[in-house]
Amino acid sequence: ELKTPLISYHAHSDDRRTAELIDRLQAGDDVALVTDAGTPLVSDPGEVLVTAWAGRGGAVVPVPGASAVLAALVGSALPSARWGFEGFLPRKGRERAERIDRIATDDRTTVLYEAHGRVAATLRDLAAACGHERRATLARELTKLHEEIRRGSLADLATEDPLTLSRLDTNDLPKSKDADPNEWTLRAAT
Repeated sequence: ELKTPLISYHAHSDDRRTAELIDRLQAGDDVALVTDAGTPLVSDPGEVLVTAWAGRGGAVVPVPGASAVLAALVGSALPSARWGFEGFLPRKGRERAERIDRIATDDRTTVLYEAHGRVAATLRDLAAACGHERRATLARELTKLHEEIRRGSLADLATEDPLTLSRLDTNDLPKSKDADPNEWTLRAAT
């Protein structure tokens, strides 16, 4: 049973919440930044808080734990000596197109995150920019009961049934309290 007070800190937290936590740190309190999915700061809003505290000379003590990025890299069976991480791509527009173009010309394996409703479209965009035969891996629910890893070409992965591509058929499976069927980790390599 957790008895420590919890304070929410998320993408929609404003500057006042950051200031409140910085004030507590300056007063000598310890603050632990935890997340319900992956590692804090890896495509996570905690970056704002850590940057603000470190900028004031505060100590930041990382505690190793689960990392979807590294789990996907290891499970992908794609080259891992050199790789890059893109986080979530912009949903649309010029910035999205430019980032996908950079991925297409990068010779390293690229790891990115995508929400379930955009996986198929992102795979199609990557296939168009990177080439339909470029090898890729989809991974979701890593280290959890319903872990799934799919490997193939971008074109093959993009043409799978969007319903099964974006989530497992969980109607016949027991629900995991920490399962998040809404997030996939996409990996594309040369």
